[in-house]
Amino acid sequence: MLMEHAAALLGWAASPVEVDVLGCRLWVAARLTEAGQHRLRNGQAAVTDPMTLRFVLATDTDFAAASAPVQIDGALSARRTWHGALTPLGGFVAFGPRVAIVPPAQARSSHLTMLALVEGFGVIAHYPAVDPLASPIPRPCGGHGWSEDGSGGDLQLVHPPDRRATGRGTWVHRLVEEHLFQAVLDARSSSSASVSASAATPRPRL
Repeated sequence: MLMEHAAALLGWAASPVEVDVLGCRLWVAARLTEAGQHRLRNGQAAVTDPMTLRFVLATDTDFAAASAPVQIDGALSARRTWHGALTPLGGFVAFGPRVAIVPPAQARSSHLTMLALVEGFGVIAHYPAVDPLASPIPRPCGGHGWSEDGSGGDLQLVHPPDRRATGRGTWVHRLVEEHLFQAVLDARSSSSASVSASAATPRPRL
């Protein structure tokens, strides 16, 4: 729920999916393009093995020339520290906007502010649900926007991410697209299975 609400706060249309990208696990908001829908209808699986992908790109001209199967809105990482949040996002710079979700004190650190401005990271402050026995965390006024986090807390967009142009210059770009294509398909399949299971569950008689 946290990632869905964060993506909505950023104005991203795609639902985030958790995926391993270049050795790091993070959440990426991605959705199927027309090309991805075409592959889905034709049963064309994602090619996520690096060696297989390079072979297919070299031997299948139609696949090599095909448009991206997914459109990437950006990547999200939530951690307790800004360093922990930025680590998995670093390698994603070539693929889309990157946003760190951290506690308020971390979100407003001078070091993170500097990195956000120089490297184009977005920063979201996460205010967890208030513990009645703990001292409340002050909510500052202003900022780019607020949203609920889905579990009783709040999110504030402290610094929006840069929207730097990306390309598909290397086979690594295609590899990331294929991993995201697979992740989106898995998420759709899981969602459909949950709906089917819910519909099949007998309701108690009143």
